[in-house]
Amino acid sequence: MIVVMIVGTVPTMSDDVPLKLPRYVFRRANGSFRYKRNVPLRLRVLLGKDTLYRQLGDSYREAMQNLPQVHAQVEAICAQETELSARQRSLNIIRGALSLDKVLSEYA
Repeated sequence: MIVVMIVGTVPTMSDDVPLKLPRYVFRRANGSFRYKRNVPLRLRVLLGKDTLYRQLGDSYREAMQNLPQVHAQVEAICAQETELSARQRSLNIIRGALSLDKVLSEYA
């Protein structure tokens, strides 16, 4: 039996996409790329979600360009919720409800 090894090649999927994508990056069935991040347990009740998703792009290159910004945004969301006090969170909900009522009353 003869075994031939080719040194220096990396197996890839189509469109020069590496087999192992960076952490939190997934390729969807339609070929686009998505950022998927599980919300820490302590923040799930506050955010009302178990997972945060963000679209990264349709190509690998576009996804890698958008990844640092999207990752920073998701990290900021988690950090903001961690630092926000229960009082401030309640005030934000009330302010949001009042401004929505104000906007709706202006158009009624």
